[in-house]
Amino acid sequence: MVFEKVDKYELKDDSSFVILGIPFEATSTSPRAGAKEAPLAIRKAFNYFSLLTELGIDIFQKKIVDIGDIEVYPSLLEETMTSIEETISLILSLRSDNLPIPITLGGDHFITYPIIRKFLQIFPHKFGIIIFDAHVDLYDKWLYKEKYAHCTVFHRILELQSIEKEDLLFIGTRDIDYEEAEFLKNTSIKPISSHSISQGDLKALLSQRFQRLQRRGIDHVYVSIDIDVLDPIFAPGTGYPIPGGLTYRQLWKALDLLTQYFQVIGIDLVEVCPPYDSSEITSITAARLLMEFIGFITEKMK
Repeated sequence: MVFEKVDKYELKDDSSFVILGIPFEATSTSPRAGAKEAPLAIRKAFNYFSLLTELGIDIFQKKIVDIGDIEVYPSLLEETMTSIEETISLILSLRSDNLPIPITLGGDHFITYPIIRKFLQIFPHKFGIIIFDAHVDLYDKWLYKEKYAHCTVFHRILELQSIEKEDLLFIGTRDIDYEEAEFLKNTSIKPISSHSISQGDLKALLSQRFQRLQRRGIDHVYVSIDIDVLDPIFAPGTGYPIPGGLTYRQLWKALDLLTQYFQVIGIDLVEVCPPYDSSEITSITAARLLMEFIGFITEKMK
């Protein structure tokens, strides 16, 4: 399956989904390098599927375009963030209502920071952030020195104006460090652990937390998916594979359920690491999840 390829400066205002790649991993601390290769690998994996989702949804009811990879500068973080923000701004400025949904292929998880920073400047409504991740990425500074790193991304996001701690929901966590645990203890952030999902009723557990966000006036959400939220059995090709993760089906159900509660405004999928994905199953799984997620969203657009 190949999406229509369009130069980002030739985008039309009839696009519902805009795919972009950010082949950037300069902030990653993992010794398993290669996340910058993920956009290409995920795009290749889309070709393995039929044109309908598992539920028979035709995602091409809505216009989906791919603007390719944006410019990144491995040794110039500020310039890379500017490039990301300019591209997100370009997509969101296509029309004034029913904004196109950017679908970003990372890259390491730090790319979420400039994306959210630009959304906060442009998006006209209050929104929450739902994060599927084995980690919470809430270090203040990695090794007490690095302020901008994939593992500090949500600490940085919480420093932005208009984002409150209660607006973030982490799902699938299972690898939280001392500093992060102390931060969580002193805040109202209550991640939904992978363990709690495995022990209970996924739909009931998530519905309760989604309803809590709704009571805060949140009807729109940005969704960030770190592929390591999945158990390494399903996604071995990632920088930090952590045992005990979600199954593909649990994540599939969670993505379906959240579209029943919220309007999705943006998506990123990060941390696929093709050099450690010899069977390509992680890239294939990432592509399939995005295809299914687009299908869930498309159905709610009717």
